[in-house]
Amino acid sequence: MYEVKDNFQGKVETTNIFPIDDIEVNIEDIKDAVNRNNNIRNIIVFDFDKPENFNELISNVFFKKVDGVLIDINLTRFYFTDLYLGKQRISDGIDLAEVLNQYMPSLPIALYSNDLERYKTRLNSLPAKIRIYEKTNESFDKTLEPFFQEVQLRKRYNTNTLPGITADEFNNYTKQKKYKLIKKAYRLINSDIYFQVMGNYSWLVKCAGIRPEYHGQLIHSENLDEAQERLKSIYHINEIEEVNEKILQEISEDKRRIPFIFWNLSPQDNIKAQVLYYSEFLKGLPSEHNDMFNFQVAEKLSKYYQEGIFSIQEVNDILQKMNYFGKFEFQKSLIKLKRKEIFSSNEIIQIFEPFKKELDNIVLEVFEGSINSIEKDTDTAWVNLRHFFDDDINMPEPFSINNLKRFEVLIVEGAKFGYIVYNAKNGDLSINIDPEF
Repeated sequence: MYEVKDNFQGKVETTNIFPIDDIEVNIEDIKDAVNRNNNIRNIIVFDFDKPENFNELISNVFFKKVDGVLIDINLTRFYFTDLYLGKQRISDGIDLAEVLNQYMPSLPIALYSNDLERYKTRLNSLPAKIRIYEKTNESFDKTLEPFFQEVQLRKRYNTNTLPGITADEFNNYTKQKKYKLIKKAYRLINSDIYFQVMGNYSWLVKCAGIRPEYHGQLIHSENLDEAQERLKSIYHINEIEEVNEKILQEISEDKRRIPFIFWNLSPQDNIKAQVLYYSEFLKGLPSEHNDMFNFQVAEKLSKYYQEGIFSIQEVNDILQKMNYFGKFEFQKSLIKLKRKEIFSSNEIIQIFEPFKKELDNIVLEVFEGSINSIEKDTDTAWVNLRHFFDDDINMPEPFSINNLKRFEVLIVEGAKFGYIVYNAKNGDLSINIDPEF
């Protein structure tokens, strides 16, 4: 791993670049290329203990502070032959880049090879944000310079690290601020990869930082393989048989942070089992943990329904056990997934008609708000409201700055939020402003 130190807002920050290559001399070439480049300062090489398996090597990306990854396309000469990420076979660096991009979309990723022509067809189908470089001894330092600069820039706005929040801080948050934090935290960390790499546990707990600190029982009485057992030992991840208020309080006091529980909801059988077992149990825990659980279920449930994996009846069975927050988030998530299929407000109503009995409210209209200008002396933010499904419906509207702050909207020009009109169970029309929509 290469540590690049750069000055930003008066602080010295480190940018960590992790190369994945099956030939050690190639990694040395990257080191030399970086050292030859005067535009990138203070490079330090961090040597990991030699990994015994591919899962362990990849865990360095997920469980250590990595800001960018450089991957050799040809990985056929690794000293370990089983290249699996969880249960997913990795045939080369292109496969690996696609999987890493899927699980860590904010992570800068670059592929390199001295024979790009050989992989031209597959490389052309990759997302544009996966960079591709030709490895040449003469100019590799200049070739990689744009990638290192991109990593340093994107690092300032993206992170895969869970922010640490103390119990006192969290308890003083408004309900809206708690909701914002919960949604941001669970969208920041794609927990599916943890269960693939670490094992099919029922849940994992993270308090802050990058890697999980505790895990629950294995689902379906599965056994860990040798690689997963070794990872558990390396990272000192402890088992807790059950989560309850006392244990969560002890974790919070020990780590001095609010614990976030990441539930194993993939594949689809897991979500049914978890909801059936834990939905009633969680009602006895502090409300934030019930909300954390319901938000994760809502995001997965909408995805499974949109992909045709769950029937209407299966969705209703799960909605029946969810709280108000979870049901509302299910609607928001499904609307975003169906954006390209919806062209009118009537179609929104039709989407949720099959679930009307289980929902506490029904979404009627959705707009995207963007702050155009701010008039502090009149407590006014002028917002451009654009219909979520029709770009032709576009209108400027004045909003109270204090009201936007109440919903935790960032008061700066260009800040965006969701503006959701919904019908409550009692028939009243209500508005929800969501800065994390």
